Amino acid sequence: MKINPPKITALVLAAGQSHRMGGTHKLLTMVKGQAIIRHTVNNILQSRVDHISVVTGFENERLESCLQDLPVSFLLNPEYTSGMASSLAKGISALDASVDAALICLGDMPSVTPRAIDRLVQTFDPDAGCAICVPTHKGVQGNPVLWARHFFPELQSLTGDQGAKQLLETHEAFAAKLDMPDEPGIIFDIDTPTDLDAFGIALK
Repeated sequence: MKINPPKITALVLAAGQSHRMGGTHKLLTMVKGQAIIRHTVNNILQSRVDHISVVTGFENERLESCLQDLPVSFLLNPEYTSGMASSLAKGISALDASVDAALICLGDMPSVTPRAIDRLVQTFDPDAGCAICVPTHKGVQGNPVLWARHFFPELQSLTGDQGAKQLLETHEAFAAKLDMPDEPGIIFDIDTPTDLDAFGIALK
């Protein structure tokens, strides 16, 4: 039985250059009066995580200005052009020793609901074999993924732009996969103008 609630920090990876958006910074694109990154962060703020740290890189000053009134902290990744792994390593390395787990979130996934995040948090229990919590939708693995502190050193050692997918496969025995048929947002990210239009329609 879990006696104390774990301390969980959400790391929002928001350092990318939006190459497939035709010159537009997707995270700063306004939809229904808010930038994409604010939609993402506001959803996480309504969940049961204890703190949110946003890892920035490309146009970091504009991103921080967009979120400055929200209760989040910022980490600048000067090596953001090397790929997502550098942002992940930056975020993990800055976590306080009291943090039990990190929720790795992508800044371009504004449809992830607080409810989906809370399901991951509620499932997290390393002593019961649930040290990594992964959402799935119709058989497709989604995001965000919750990682226990035990895996922080390996997360920091990742390189390139592959994220932690390979690491997850290595430690599949410690992963709890949560089927979320009512949460399509866990597999929806914004990479193209078409994705952006789809998100705007979904908010209507």
